[in-house]
Amino acid sequence: MSIYVALDSEIGPQIASNRGWSDFIAWAVTLDLTKFYKVVQFAEHGLTEDLAELAENIESAIADGKSPAGVAVIGQNIIDAIRDNPEAGVIMVTNGITMS
Repeated sequence: MSIYVALDSEIGPQIASNRGWSDFIAWAVTLDLTKFYKVVQFAEHGLTEDLAELAENIESAIADGKSPAGVAVIGQNIIDAIRDNPEAGVIMVTNGITMS
């Protein structure tokens, strides 16, 4: 199975496999909450309205080079989805079939 993001009410691109998303979450929850709050929040809740801040947080978090390669790719996929949809007001994680 795959993990997608939905931007507003439209299902967007695939960002990860289920295993990859699990790896992303495991990495995100190890980040400094004071510096990377939006990444941690998005990993834990799968939703945010602060798209620009999320993209900046992910970019900064993976820039340190300590993220596993697969996690960095997933992070970049999220950033790309946000930047490709500048009009979107919310981003949420979905299985591509349902949105909650």
